[in-house]
This record gives sequence, C-alpha cells and structure tokens, in this order.
Amino acid sequence: MTGVGVDSDEMYAAAIMVRRAVDHGTQEDACHQWSFDYGHDGLAAAAEVFLGEADRALQQLLAVGRDVADGLTQQAAAYRSVDAEVQQRLSGLAGSTPSGAASLANRPS
Repeated sequence: MTGVGVDSDEMYAAAIMVRRAVDHGTQEDACHQWSFDYGHDGLAAAAEVFLGEADRALQQLLAVGRDVADGLTQQAAAYRSVDAEVQQRLSGLAGSTPSGAASLANRPS
C-alpha cells in the first residue's frame, strides 16, 4: 500500500484511553480537600496557595485531555465517513465498468 493510511479504530481506542485517564486516573483531583492543619499559620497559608494553584493547573490539564479525546473521536468519525463514501463510489464505478475494462484494471502492472 502506498500513501497514508489511518486506522480509525485505533483513533477511537486512543480517545477512550485518554478519556479514561482524564475521568478515572485522577481520583484525588482536588488538593484543597487536603488538610491545612500544619501547626504554623505561614506554612498553612503557603500550602493553601500552592495547592490552589496546583488544582487550577490540574483542571486545565484535564480540559486539554478532554479536548484531545474529543478531537480524536471527531477525526476518526470523519475518516470513517470519507472511507464509506469512497467505498460507495468505487462500488458504483465497479458496477458500471465493462468487464473488459475491469479485467484490465485488475491486471498487475
């Protein structure tokens, strides 16, 4: 085979894996749930700031992961749609091709 080929099933599988990692791989996705009882007000305040920033960064990363999974799903669907259309058109051409021309087309070069 020459050119570029796309395995839409693999694209769907990749999208599922990304979604699974985003949805289930982050069971503890909110650092603010952790305790700030450090016995030192300054340390507790610094930890709260740091963990709040970590929460925001994690939420941004999760959003990117969801976007990637959505993009893979949409691209796979687009490839499947184009493949189905090409297959339908080729089937239509095969039905309208005279048998002599078909035998020439199937002959190795």
